[in-house]
Amino acid sequence: PNDYDAMAAGLPNIDSLDMWPLLSGVVSESPRTEVVITQGAFISGNYKLLSERQKYAIWQGYLFPNSTTDPEDVLSNTVLECGTARLCLFDVVNDPSETNNLIDDLPDVARRMSERLRKLSTGFYENREEGVSSCPQNIGDLSCGCWMAINNYNYFTGPYQDLMDDQINYDIDDWDNNQEKQEKIEINMDKSAINLDINKNENMNNYYIYIIVGLLVLILFISGYRYFRTIGTKAAKMGPSTSLLHNGSYGAV
Repeated sequence: PNDYDAMAAGLPNIDSLDMWPLLSGVVSESPRTEVVITQGAFISGNYKLLSERQKYAIWQGYLFPNSTTDPEDVLSNTVLECGTARLCLFDVVNDPSETNNLIDDLPDVARRMSERLRKLSTGFYENREEGVSSCPQNIGDLSCGCWMAINNYNYFTGPYQDLMDDQINYDIDDWDNNQEKQEKIEINMDKSAINLDINKNENMNNYYIYIIVGLLVLILFISGYRYFRTIGTKAAKMGPSTSLLHNGSYGAV
């Protein structure tokens, strides 16, 4: 088959292959052994070659995202350096998670695939256009795609850019009202946290004052005890005849 409209617009013709013999079980091997993903990603046989810097270079869990997933800015800044200085080569059949870079073990395979990708890159079109996100403002740390999955598609993934009005299922007015309520709640929570900090500081100050006063009272008690004990000891050594008061009158010298 041919895509005459694409050809008329100056785009490459399609290169589709008949997959029905494989799907119907007539043959056991796919007629397609190469897949050009982008100008920097190419699969040939068991191997996948990456020649561009890869963002979101993370290994997902069984359920993703989940409560332990990093924020969007952390995910987007997690990169795998696969530039021209050092390519990345993975065996996607035996290592589907792409954890073991074979570039040092199979440099000849990477070289042949790089040459093949350069040749194939002249005959395919890659869309690098970027649309406009259809999410409302102030959606927090979530990416627009994740936010739309939750609020527009009932936790299913779907388009999130350049949506028409009939494709938007969330109510923008309700969202704005909820945002205002949430902002008020956050402001009140901040105020409460400030008041708690103030009260905590005041309580700590009072606590320290109580400790200081208690220490002063203890010091005065110990000093008084030692003072009167010293006087009593000296008086006992001098005897009763030298006391200032003896039987209600001055003692004899």
